[in-house]
Amino acid sequence: MRRALGIFGVVWTLAGVVAFALVDEPRWAALCAILWLVAVLDLAVVTRRIRHHTQPP
Repeated sequence: MRRALGIFGVVWTLAGVVAFALVDEPRWAALCAILWLVAVLDLAVVTRRIRHHTQPP
């Protein structure tokens, strides 16, 4: 479930970057890009923990 939510976050933040870039809102696009980076890092941590079978309680 956590991985699915991570993927959902990555997809939506990437969509936000594209949408705000298309309507010429660079600050909002940059904010979404930062959130995208956080979502990707979170997804990497979740995937690593799942592979190592040490999920937090």
